[in-house]
Amino acid sequence: METKSSIRRQILGLRNAMSAGETETKSNKIQQNVLSLISVQRAEYVLCYASYRSEVQTRELIKELLKQGKKVYLPKVSGDEMDFIKINNITDLSEGYKGIPEPSIKCTELFTKALCEEDKERVVMILPGAAFSESGARIGYGKGYYDRYLSHIPCMERIALCYEVQIVEDIPTDIHDIPMTMIVTEEKVRHIILRDESKHIEI
Repeated sequence: METKSSIRRQILGLRNAMSAGETETKSNKIQQNVLSLISVQRAEYVLCYASYRSEVQTRELIKELLKQGKKVYLPKVSGDEMDFIKINNITDLSEGYKGIPEPSIKCTELFTKALCEEDKERVVMILPGAAFSESGARIGYGKGYYDRYLSHIPCMERIALCYEVQIVEDIPTDIHDIPMTMIVTEEKVRHIILRDESKHIEI
């Protein structure tokens, strides 16, 4: 089996080779697919990401979630840790870690474990990644921010956004790797059945 780093390099190469027009067209379809999900429609809290470079674009998705009255939180990196901070408007974003848009300094309201535990059925996380398998395994960008975050603030619904080209047959996994519960591409929504969720995450 290939290593995570070799898969990451290969799949990111394919993703980065997409034209701006292709990225936009496919992202629009993915965002429509996300908004049609029952778990997203029912959610009160949405932990999303601000897209960067060739990632599935999320700007319009975030704007629509805010318009619907969802409480939207986006990641902010500090050293080796990442927090999710509430935004009220898309204009609340400013350039942060490695140039990635993050909640600006005026945004201070953190998503907490207590909020997650209070109403876990109404919390969804929407996250990016480099590559994903049909069984829900994820390869991130190598820093482990999402796995560390989920290990102490668990989200039961973990929705990955990616292009179909990012789906691979198999991915090597480690004990700390937390699988997705859903993968949304421009072609389909994959609902992942996890054999024992308690092995991955605890509420």
